[in-house]
Amino acid sequence: MTKPFIKWAGGKTQLLPQLLKAARAAGEFNSYHEPFLGGGAMFFGMYDEGLLKHRRAYLSDSNYDLIRAWCEMANNTEAVVFHLLCHSGRDCEKHFLDERGCVHRNSAEEAARFIYINKTCFNGLYRVNSKGKFNVPYGHRKPRYSPDEEIKEVGSVIKSNSVVQCLGFQQALSGLGEGSLIYLDPPYIPTTKTSFTKYTVNDFKAEDHRELAGLVRECSERGAKIILSNAWTSYTAELYEGFHASIVKARRNINRDGAKRGAVDEVIITNFPVPALGSFVINPRSLTVDASCEALRKALRTKLVGLVTVDNVNTVVHNYLRSITLGDPFDDICVEVTEPTPGTFEITASIKLGQP
Repeated sequence: MTKPFIKWAGGKTQLLPQLLKAARAAGEFNSYHEPFLGGGAMFFGMYDEGLLKHRRAYLSDSNYDLIRAWCEMANNTEAVVFHLLCHSGRDCEKHFLDERGCVHRNSAEEAARFIYINKTCFNGLYRVNSKGKFNVPYGHRKPRYSPDEEIKEVGSVIKSNSVVQCLGFQQALSGLGEGSLIYLDPPYIPTTKTSFTKYTVNDFKAEDHRELAGLVRECSERGAKIILSNAWTSYTAELYEGFHASIVKARRNINRDGAKRGAVDEVIITNFPVPALGSFVINPRSLTVDASCEALRKALRTKLVGLVTVDNVNTVVHNYLRSITLGDPFDDICVEVTEPTPGTFEITASIKLGQP
């Protein structure tokens, strides 16, 4: 298994099984595009599964330091490994702080510095201040690098199968259409006022999400296959109305208070159905969830104990529907449960959301 060589906030390693199911459901494509690259877990997962065989991958991000590290890993792997080992032998808080504010002339040294800081800073978090300077404190943990051969294999995979560029999502999506499979993992829409979304000098704001959604629709209309991950919020539903959604659980660790880290609802959005994930069509004004949805079946299996009746099935479905609205105001939850034969239940359920 090819592992990302850096840790990235919101990385998708834990959601790879679900994302790869979505990729397989996309069907045939000629090229793969990933405009919010980060650690590249999806790219490496696609490669390992053979989904990129004889297909070119176009990888991009607007973070220059990140893209330089990717390019150096591909083109100058031996030098990057050498400098990483130098950092490993000198690791301490003073060395970290010296390197955090340092700029090297050599690109391989800069790439190694970027990876070293990523491996030793608090939570592996990339954050810069208003001047564009990296400002995450020392994490008081020893850097964990993959063995040399694994790092070299990562470099080989990147070099042999991809084009890596420093681009904004607008440029990366320009003109894409039929034959393209696009995976997008933008900074998430905040679910709370303190949600972390600032990875660069400029926040990724609500208007950026709206612009992205517009470009995604244009690519979809030109025939591109779309896979997008984000937080499951009413704003997400509004932006991607008419697309297919699959609700998944993911653990999020970017919080100073460890007690506040944990599983949250996220969504995988596609412009094609993904039966293996129980996908449904997004309609924020009347959000209907088919009773065959795997998440609902799981909720029923988990919550229904003892005597199973029409009433307690009704209660579990109501609670499930409340959970997926994330507390949004709604006019009505409508659940109809019948028992045509003993022990067999038919469920029709929908939510009519109120005005936000």
